[in-house]
Amino acid sequence: MRIWYVPAKKLMRTLEGHRDEVWALALDPAGKRLASGSKDGELRIWDAYSGELLLTHNADPRGVMALAFSPDGTRLAVGGGSQRVDLYALSLQQPSWRPPAITAPVKKSLDPAPPKDAPPEVVLVDRAHWLIEASEGGKGLAEAGALLEQALARNPRSAQAYVERARITYKRGYIRGDEYDPEALGRAREDLKRALALEPDLYDGHLRTGYVALFAKDYAAAQQAAERCELIRPGDAETQVLFMNIAEEQDRDEQVVLHARALIEGSPTRDQLRAAYANLDGVYQRRGEWDGAEEMQRSLINLEPESAWNKGNYANFLAHRKRYDDAITWARAAIAQMDYRAARMTLGKAYAGKARLALEAGKRDEHERWLAQAFEADPRSAEGHYVRSLALRRDGDVDGARRELEAALASDPEHVAAAKALGK
Repeated sequence: MRIWYVPAKKLMRTLEGHRDEVWALALDPAGKRLASGSKDGELRIWDAYSGELLLTHNADPRGVMALAFSPDGTRLAVGGGSQRVDLYALSLQQPSWRPPAITAPVKKSLDPAPPKDAPPEVVLVDRAHWLIEASEGGKGLAEAGALLEQALARNPRSAQAYVERARITYKRGYIRGDEYDPEALGRAREDLKRALALEPDLYDGHLRTGYVALFAKDYAAAQQAAERCELIRPGDAETQVLFMNIAEEQDRDEQVVLHARALIEGSPTRDQLRAAYANLDGVYQRRGEWDGAEEMQRSLINLEPESAWNKGNYANFLAHRKRYDDAITWARAAIAQMDYRAARMTLGKAYAGKARLALEAGKRDEHERWLAQAFEADPRSAEGHYVRSLALRRDGDVDGARRELEAALASDPEHVAAAKALGK
């Protein structure tokens, strides 16, 4: 049996194991499990995305000839050569596929340099491209932008220069989480339209158009751009990364796993590995598989030891799991490499967590000490303000507690506990 992912026209799995001809197939209503029946008499049930074998059962000695799931996927009807239909109740746990842990750094792949006789503007665009690729926290974008303006001054019809300029624009428009400045996305979209007007089949133009649509949460347009990329370069791994990112934004976990596994089992670059492991981290966290999520976080740190962002993300994960001492260690490691706002927010959150534990244990001196460190790390610590409100409420200072809750929301409008306490 072969499983294809239709949008990408890509063969994802070949399932083997039956000892004779496969006579019957059925996909459950959710599209997650595949039942197969064979002349060998066996019924097999598979995870349709990972290809894992979930169940093998000798169903009919004269062969399995027909299969059908119930509309809710909880029962399976099996018809065979023995002239009967058996009805099975299903209670299968869908396994989560795990990739191998990354234990050592992976070198960044280098694209070939432009030919020695390349026009000057092509060389400038290539240099700008690698500055953008290497940028972390916005570093290098100004220099890349200056190079692109030189390239466009030499050749205003350089489609790739407009694509690279669009990348700079949306990177600068990044706010936090999955938020981007709509105006920045609009400007990036205009540059991409210019590029595609000059070269309608420019792969990078359609690829970046897909990402701008994704950042704007226009998933239909992002999917359309990805499908156009697949037509231009069938089977390109970067297209699969885009498909995977679209699935991740919509919490379509099975498709995320499908694309991530295909990438990891292929010949991925370091950037593609980063994307696959980061998206799998999201899947495992949504499923509450915290050990798998942590393995992905540690793999990302080992993949790119020079990345402060990976360490900061891991610190945030640990703070969320209330492992505050470990979170403090990793947040400080991130800040030592690059002092950035998100890592300081995480460090403040971890110290505030320790302050809350001390408050709950009745250790007010420790509580004050940890709270002071929270605000030293992040003067606007939303969690720090929230924890201080708990102490003030215990002391009967209702007005003071309210002020702290309002300060928490002013720092982080999405602070759920503070909003709930204020009745918002």
